[in-house]
Amino acid sequence: MVRVFLLLGLALLLGGMAALALRDNPGYVRIEFGGWQLETTLAALALLLAVGGSLLLLLLRALRGLLVMPRQVAAVLERKRVNRARAQFERGMLALHAERWQAAELALLRYVSDAPVPALNYLGAAEAAHRQGAVERREHYLSLAEQTEAEVAGTVAMARARWAADSADWAQALAALEEVQKHRGAGAREVQALRLDVLEHAGRWQELRDTLPKALGALPRPQLDALTARTERALLQQAGERGDLEGLRTQWLALPRSLRADADMLALYCTMLHRLGADSEALRLIPPAVKKQWHAELVLLYGRLHAEDRIAQLAAVEDWLNRYGEKPELLLIAGRLCIHARLWGRARSYLEACQKQAPSAEVALELGRLRAQEKDELGALRAYQQGLELALEPPRKLPAAPAATTPPAGTPGLPAPQTGEEPR
Repeated sequence: MVRVFLLLGLALLLGGMAALALRDNPGYVRIEFGGWQLETTLAALALLLAVGGSLLLLLLRALRGLLVMPRQVAAVLERKRVNRARAQFERGMLALHAERWQAAELALLRYVSDAPVPALNYLGAAEAAHRQGAVERREHYLSLAEQTEAEVAGTVAMARARWAADSADWAQALAALEEVQKHRGAGAREVQALRLDVLEHAGRWQELRDTLPKALGALPRPQLDALTARTERALLQQAGERGDLEGLRTQWLALPRSLRADADMLALYCTMLHRLGADSEALRLIPPAVKKQWHAELVLLYGRLHAEDRIAQLAAVEDWLNRYGEKPELLLIAGRLCIHARLWGRARSYLEACQKQAPSAEVALELGRLRAQEKDELGALRAYQQGLELALEPPRKLPAAPAATTPPAGTPGLPAPQTGEEPR
């Protein structure tokens, strides 16, 4: 519009200048058209043309403005609607992060048709509905998101997988992850991490074991190593629970060397061997491991194993007593082994020392049995009574065992033997 007025002013200026220039010799112009005649000076005609041209230009600009006005008004209204929808989207996302689920759902659905990317509104509303336990609404919003934006199919499938995992619906979570992989590929880090978590909770250990080598970047190394150890433990336990001794051995030999050297893993393997009657194999594996480091579970298991040579088994336990001191676990199994060897006095010394250090119903029961073998009926009844009282008490934490130290030369590692410990 400013340019129009400038042109109009310029035309008038030029017309005026022309009129001044032609003042002394204005000229003469005559125009005849049909029955009409126009007589004027050249200066007047120039001024008339300038004014008429300017007015015509103004008229044309006005007409053009009228023609484009509806489109401009529509653009202004569209911007207003988009800004309003964007403001609602922002309010909805803020409410979503503040865990105000109902407010978030309502805000995200308001003006969703005017939103720049409606699929994002629907995904946020689906999250809010899920948090409220509204599964039908959640699935409806996900369907709307897919309809409005085909590219979000992978995102929708990932959301379904996460929410199924939250609900412990592992089968649905795995099915959704299969759909995710069609859109994102199996190598996406977040997909791999979620798949590992779902497989673990679903107890699909063999599949998890096969997946782990392909998911090296999905988790930090310490977490991946811990998951690998849990997977191998589960597979080892499954083999033992199936009663498959050869399968158990194969599973053990397939473990990485670092896991076979782990005392907890060895304890599980030896427990499974014991269940399957392969005590002799467990008897060979436990002593070297306990000699390297103290492990209470391995020690207690060793005491439950059946050995052909009970004296050699007892000697190993007494060697540990010299190495690690009078730990309650060692005293208990030493007492049991002495009972099997019919070394009554030594058994009583071990068990009484254990009961003094860490009283328990289990040790009281062993003492009661021992005194019954010795025909000490009153002592047996007292031991059984003490065991019953301990069993009825709430569990309490055992006192800390002495530090693992090597006794100085000449220090006995065993309780003082009683007299009369020869076999009766």
